[in-house]
Amino acid sequence: MVGAGAASAGGGGGIAEAAAAGDRSTLDHWLERQAELTAARISTIHTLCAQVLRAHPAEAEIDPGFEVLDENEAPLVLEDAIEQALARLGRDDHPAAELLARYGVSEVRAVLREFAASGKADLALGALDAGPDTLLDGWRKGWQDDMRARVDALRGDPDWRAALDAVPPGILPPDDKLADMWRLVHARRDGLLTCEPDIFFALAQETVAAIKLNVGSAEKWGNTERLEEAKAVLRYIRDGLNTALDKCPPPICERDEEAARLLGLWRDAIELAAKTYQGAKTARAALDFDDLESRARRLLDSAPGVVAFYGDEIRHILVDEFQDTNLAQRDIVYTLARVDQADGRLAARGYAKGSAPYAPT
Repeated sequence: MVGAGAASAGGGGGIAEAAAAGDRSTLDHWLERQAELTAARISTIHTLCAQVLRAHPAEAEIDPGFEVLDENEAPLVLEDAIEQALARLGRDDHPAAELLARYGVSEVRAVLREFAASGKADLALGALDAGPDTLLDGWRKGWQDDMRARVDALRGDPDWRAALDAVPPGILPPDDKLADMWRLVHARRDGLLTCEPDIFFALAQETVAAIKLNVGSAEKWGNTERLEEAKAVLRYIRDGLNTALDKCPPPICERDEEAARLLGLWRDAIELAAKTYQGAKTARAALDFDDLESRARRLLDSAPGVVAFYGDEIRHILVDEFQDTNLAQRDIVYTLARVDQADGRLAARGYAKGSAPYAPT
């Protein structure tokens, strides 16, 4: 955090220029600014979080004497907790023991290592708390909503609807394979325009697969021009169906039901690892970096008095390497800097090629 900006060598001048000119008023001004800059609080984001939590232990509901597990020690504590969790998973009576047999110890260990920390564990458990049936219902609704939007867009295209009737049944030549493609389209026309999304998906797939454009006799169609026109309209119909199907997964099936069941087991395993890791930290009255961020963020979200306290204390905040901040860190900075208010006080330095959006100022 920076209390005031440093003096510039140009424009309004600086300490050296004011001293050389004998301008006492300007010199005093810049000496005061220099003193404020020297007194500015400078720290990493995690040191800042720890300071905020220790200064407001009652509001944070935390022991102010907590230990901070740094980037070297926290992984050791986490690994020990994961091995304890894996040992418990290995027991036949644990509901998630199936994961070890299905995926292997190494894969399960890697997933638990990724999600055992409190921030990711909270997100994972929150997403999986609903249970397999609710997950499936959500997936079905999501698929149906997505497919319905695709179908409605296609059906709402007047050119595509007109294409379905562009070559009426009465002019189709007999014993011609391209004419057979058109008879197929005519037979499926009403279904393509009115059926529900799940039926449309299967019907569209079958229609796309059935339409072949390397067939047809110019003699039977009367001439080459009429044949090519019939092919062009069929191609337009097929392309429209392909657009509706593009990157759309198939409807929910038995494999999705099995995936939902397995996600329930992963939830149990992640919860076990997270609780084991949290228990190890609690026994030491310790927090890791993830805890510092999540608890500081929660404190600032739930305690307006704490935010007001720092609003009075902090005049400006400068963040360097802003592209390396994560969402929790940005939320903390934004809250302290009051970026949503007219007197926001954030200055940030970052790089467009970094891992996060370029810093606002």
